[in-house]
Formats: sequence, C-alpha cells, structure tokens
Amino acid sequence: MSDQILPTLMGAWLGALAALVGFRLLNGRIGTRGLLSAVPGGPASPERVQLLLVWFIGVGGYALMALKSPSAALPEVPESLLFAMVGSQTIYAGGKILRRVIASKS
Repeated sequence: MSDQILPTLMGAWLGALAALVGFRLLNGRIGTRGLLSAVPGGPASPERVQLLLVWFIGVGGYALMALKSPSAALPEVPESLLFAMVGSQTIYAGGKILRRVIASKS
C-alpha cells in the first residue's frame, strides 16, 4: 500500500503545479509575448516553435513514464528522448547562429 502513496502524491503535486502554471498563463501573470519570435514584434521563428514542441512532447512523455512507473524511482531516460532533445537544441542554436551571420552581412 505504501508503494502506491508516493506515485499518487507525485502525480497530485505535478497536476497541481501544471494547473497553477496553466492558470497563470491564461490570466496573463506569466508573460508569453514574444516567446516564439526571434526579434521583438516579429513573426514566430521556426526553430523556436520546434524547440517548444519537442520540449513539451519529450517532457510530457517522460512525465507519463514516471507516473506509470511501479517504483518510486524515476525511470531511465530513453536514448531516443536524449537524441530528440539534443537534435532540437542543435537546430535552435544553428538557426540562431545563422540569423546572426545573415544580419551581420546586411
């Protein structure tokens, strides 16, 4: 019975935290203006959009793995998740560098 209490508490804690962040995002207490644009007031940059999507999908998948885990220990991070995160960060950094190089030449 005590083996089931910790995952339940962890799930409740994560759920409460997600609800709090979601509420603050919706009522504007956490600012998101310009989150996806490379320049203030500009359009969304593709590398930032993919970074955000990969992050949410990866973290969400890992959180589900952790919640479904029968033990209280965190599950091992799958290599595919690591590759996806590293690839996403590489695309983001590459896009940022490319934008600076193009801007410096013009």
